[in-house]
Amino acid sequence: MRFRKPSGTICIALLLSMASGCAHFIEQQILYPGDGGMVVEGVNDRELLEIYHLQAREVTGQQGFPFYFGDAEALTADFMPPKMDFTFRYSNAPKGIEPVRKYKLELESPPKDFPSAKGIIILLHSYSTNAQSVFFDNVALQLQGYHTACFDLLGHGQAKQKPVSFGAADLKRLHRLITTLKQQYQLPVILYGKSYGASIAAQYIASYGSISGFIAVAPMTDFTPAATRMAKSSSPLLTKLVSDQWLQTTFENVLTERQTNSRQLSTPRILLRQTTDSLPPTLILAGGLDKISDPEQIKALATIDAVELRHFDNRGHVEMMIYDNQVNDAVNRWLGNHEAIKKPSDDRAGLSNSSR
Repeated sequence: MRFRKPSGTICIALLLSMASGCAHFIEQQILYPGDGGMVVEGVNDRELLEIYHLQAREVTGQQGFPFYFGDAEALTADFMPPKMDFTFRYSNAPKGIEPVRKYKLELESPPKDFPSAKGIIILLHSYSTNAQSVFFDNVALQLQGYHTACFDLLGHGQAKQKPVSFGAADLKRLHRLITTLKQQYQLPVILYGKSYGASIAAQYIASYGSISGFIAVAPMTDFTPAATRMAKSSSPLLTKLVSDQWLQTTFENVLTERQTNSRQLSTPRILLRQTTDSLPPTLILAGGLDKISDPEQIKALATIDAVELRHFDNRGHVEMMIYDNQVNDAVNRWLGNHEAIKKPSDDRAGLSNSSR
């Protein structure tokens, strides 16, 4: 299996647009980034779902959409979890930083008497990937005792026919999924988001509330500076062709057309705007070498009582997307400390609007 870097489409778009003088081309590539996610070769869709213990389901009704569901209570002792052995090469690694890194994920089979599910974790993928990019995370969280669900955000995967929403439209889809799963299972819901997915999750918490926990992996900060840094780091030639200001203006214009702006997409800014009692217990996983998510904005989250901030010193932004043994241990430990914080009957459903 292989991962493709999520920044490629933006960089190609920028280079081509400068050659053709067409800013519209950039806009289309930002709004329709595709899904350079995980590719598992040699298996069909049915076999892929079996490997990660997932079911293909659908949110029904008008404008329904497909999603993947992991039924933790259906795990049996003969289930063999997939293993990950991934090599990451850090180009232009800073002095003292090993340029070749190896990441492993080794999960144990479930016990014979697997307990009832503790809750539901909904996973939201990063920009320019798809739901398959969080399949390892899905199976690991099932083995920790949680039902899981994930779906393709707009502009990605099976939802790539519609443009990236940067918020509103995906919040409505997420709310429909949460409502459906709560009605069926009567369990607390935790949101788990990676980069752009963390921004969508934070926006949902600010708009709807009624969430029992939040896990954010390398959460997106201000979109425009992050996208500019990603584009420049992936293609140094850009610095010779265009100015930072040109890049930033182009990105911001796209956001304006989507009725949002860079600051409104920042996960830390969203969380810092909320009242203390409106935030669920939150785990932030950040990379010490991450130059895409603004470290100062991430650091500011440590002032929030509900937030636990965990740093992985030698990881950049893309490396933080890899769910390995270290990330699994950190997530498992945090979930273990917060298992009993809320029961379904004690949900915050009525808090989302009244407290803001």
